[in-house]
Amino acid sequence: MSIEIELKYSVNEAFARQLLKQQHLGPYPLTHFQTVEIVDRYYDTANGHLAQKGYALRLRKQHQNVILQLKSLTTVQGALHRREELNIPVQDTDPDHWPNAPATELLKTLLDGHPMQELLTIHQRRHVAPLLNQQNQAFAQLSLDEVLWKVAGHMDRAWELEIELLPDADETQLQELERLLEDKLNMRPQPLSKFERGLALVGRSP
Repeated sequence: MSIEIELKYSVNEAFARQLLKQQHLGPYPLTHFQTVEIVDRYYDTANGHLAQKGYALRLRKQHQNVILQLKSLTTVQGALHRREELNIPVQDTDPDHWPNAPATELLKTLLDGHPMQELLTIHQRRHVAPLLNQQNQAFAQLSLDEVLWKVAGHMDRAWELEIELLPDADETQLQELERLLEDKLNMRPQPLSKFERGLALVGRSP
């Protein structure tokens, strides 16, 4: 599994729209934003076997690409989220269609023979741009997400700012950015993942 390290903040629409017009986030240069449409469908067993073992499972569709992703439930320190992430090379949630591979065998072990059911769907319009350090090198990807949750007849909308550290980048750069965002820009950390917030809509927790 790879380790995903990112900052997460709740933002309002006015701030998000303004940031989309900017070329900097504080002293950090931003390059051109690109927009992608993402649909995430989350699954677990009826008794929540994956959540009990500390994981969330989603089928992500982005453009014509589909991938199954297994993520550990978030370890949070302030705005900083750290979690394991495993991309599973399958196109659907039917175990009979999965190839023999270490990733799929791990997921089958976690499911322990129990069938999966869909829990919730999250639609995102994601505006992404590389974030540059003072040496003009990309060290993180900034995402401004317009999020729509659909779960058990409930719907909710929100904006969220995520800044994910790029592979092999120095984590201290993310920590310096965190201090800037909170001390200078008074940004509010978002302690919950989008999955956890979706479950909260119907009074559930992982």
